[in-house]
Amino acid sequence: MFESFATSAPSLGIYRMIFASYLLLFAMPSVRWVSAVPDAFFTPPVGPLQLIHSTPQEWVVTLLSLALAVCTVALLVGYRTRVASAATGVLLIMVSGFAYAASSGKINHDLILLIVVPIVMSASGWGEALSVDRLRRADGERRVVHHWPVSLLALFIGFMFFTAALPKAASGWLDPSAQATYGYVLHQHYASTGGTLIAPLLIRTQSPFFWKPLDYFTLVLEGGFIFAIFSRRSLQAFCAAAVLFHAGTLLMLDLSFAGNVLAYAAFINWATIAGQVSVPPSVREVASPVITWIRRLWGPALAACVLVAGFGYFALIQRAGTPASWLAVKLGGDSYRGPALLLFGLAVPIALIHLGREATSLVKFLSSETAILVKA
Repeated sequence: MFESFATSAPSLGIYRMIFASYLLLFAMPSVRWVSAVPDAFFTPPVGPLQLIHSTPQEWVVTLLSLALAVCTVALLVGYRTRVASAATGVLLIMVSGFAYAASSGKINHDLILLIVVPIVMSASGWGEALSVDRLRRADGERRVVHHWPVSLLALFIGFMFFTAALPKAASGWLDPSAQATYGYVLHQHYASTGGTLIAPLLIRTQSPFFWKPLDYFTLVLEGGFIFAIFSRRSLQAFCAAAVLFHAGTLLMLDLSFAGNVLAYAAFINWATIAGQVSVPPSVREVASPVITWIRRLWGPALAACVLVAGFGYFALIQRAGTPASWLAVKLGGDSYRGPALLLFGLAVPIALIHLGREATSLVKFLSSETAILVKA
């Protein structure tokens, strides 16, 4: 299992930049509203936040949000990557924990895996390539990359899906006469204040031949993930199917699991994809002096540059929100669904292409095996 998830340093470096970019562009939490919640409504979740018995003051929430912005910028450029990665995860726990406590226990599913990824991957060596840390080391220094964090992430995702499948299987989803997905769609459509995107069209269809396969698909996907983690290829196929599944939950149930898509991206060989892209000579000419400048820059001055970039980003999102939210509103959408729809607009075609290739390979394999059996 561990060897099947062996990943090169460049692939991990590209994934690190993609993950940090997603946090900065799409998913940076905004929780300054927490300080305005009355103490009576502040109910911390189980864990260290239980030690806090009242709503945190505004300066505390602001300081945590600012630290998260700086650490995420450091993660993006690969400055003190291991510390920045772990700190990003811990700060996400604290920020999301405050939001959970101040919202009477409303869970933000979108952040669960976004919290796990930087903590687990901090030990992977994803700062060993395409990073400031790497540029400031000796050219001959060996890169240290560990594969077990990627395997651990796969195990966590598989267990997470398995624990979602068990209660479904035990509560009637396997019953041919029950239509659980249809029930959830009806509930969300009428109970959600903002409504759902395509539920008004779907609820007109009451045929079990439409809804029951969705129940079985959900159970197979969630229950099968734990077995797919033993093969990188099978896990990639399940992740591609999960992208389509999450896109469906967004459209039908108004539930966003966009952050999960970024976790699935850890299992893609990004170095192979990047190797197929030719870099124009002009880009190399511009990058060369920048790399030289980074290598020669005084350590404290480099830290100051990261701090200034983090402060600038924090000031930007306080005024306009994340870039994806701002763009979604400008395009006529809203700040919740809009960024998720933008992400799935990119991820769904990639998932369909991958599943199409896997289906084609499977058909070719079955055809060749059938031909061999016929000749025999």
